[in-house]
Order: sequence, then structure tokens, then C-alpha cells
Amino acid sequence: MTSIGYNENTDTWYGWSHRAIYGFKVGSEVKEGDCGFNTKKGAWKAKTIEDAKQMATDFAKSVS
Repeated sequence: MTSIGYNENTDTWYGWSHRAIYGFKVGSEVKEGDCGFNTKKGAWKAKTIEDAKQMATDFAKSVS
């Protein structure tokens, strides 16, 4: 199970577990060494709110 949630006031997707929480929005970047970094995708920047949701999902999976 992946724990993610959206804050419509700030247009931010959050991913979390019992260990960590982090928010992602348009313009957020994920690079090698970050929690949630996916070697198949490589470093990337959120261009849409759906990209931010994917980043939050990847983050939540990596810290669970």
C-alpha cells in the first residue's frame, strides 16, 4: 500500500510512511541519491501535477 495525498490549497502531492514525508509539485526535481529516485526513469522534473503524483508515489514506496 502506498500512502499519498493531495493538498489542493498548495497544489502539492505528498508521499509518506512511518519514517518520512515529502511534498512534490510542478517544478519538483528528483535526482540520483534522492528517496524515490527510480533508476529506470533517471533524474527528472515534474512538468504536470500528474508527474508530481508519480514522484510522491515513488517516494512513498521507497520509504515504506
